[in-house]
Amino acid sequence: MLDVLEQYGNPAHYPQKEKICHYKQISIHENLLIPSVKPEIEQILEVIARPFIDECNIIDTPVGKKQVIRGHIYQTIIYVADVPCQSVHAAHFNVPFCDFEELPCTSTWSHCELSNPGVVIEYLSARKIGPKEIAKCVILFVWWHKKGDHPHPYPPPHPCPPPCPQPNPCPPCGPQSDDDKHSWPGCQNCKFYSMCPLGHNKQA
Repeated sequence: MLDVLEQYGNPAHYPQKEKICHYKQISIHENLLIPSVKPEIEQILEVIARPFIDECNIIDTPVGKKQVIRGHIYQTIIYVADVPCQSVHAAHFNVPFCDFEELPCTSTWSHCELSNPGVVIEYLSARKIGPKEIAKCVILFVWWHKKGDHPHPYPPPHPCPPPCPQPNPCPPCGPQSDDDKHSWPGCQNCKFYSMCPLGHNKQA
């Protein structure tokens, strides 16, 4: 049995280095409690997580301007239950985060698109610390696009539970395989995009 489950970001989801105008890392430490209706944990099998940025606001402070970044991580913990039949269960969590970045009066920020930063998970670890308690650490990579690079829009802030309410699913876009659970199907002009967390506009 593994004491700590570690997962690393998918390089295919990282932005191209030459298109990054500015970046920062955010470290999030959290303790998650499995709901009372679910059995206790024997072993954590996998953590499926997706970060979302919900809102960015620029504020004035005594030392200059700052951008406040608010978002959340939608995640599913898959684990083996501590019961004789060792059944597999899943628990869902929506954990908020908040951070900031200073905006000094430099030429660097004048080339950045401030309204729509991107975010991916660089690193994630999960460890059982009690019968129903999990300690997690998540490292987020947040970046600002260069102006004119046409960044993709925010994913919907409140993911819908599967199955998503799409009478006509969008056609696939980008690499998809059984080995890549984080591949996002979608289409360039799908009117149901905002209803489904799996929707992701095809970049031009």
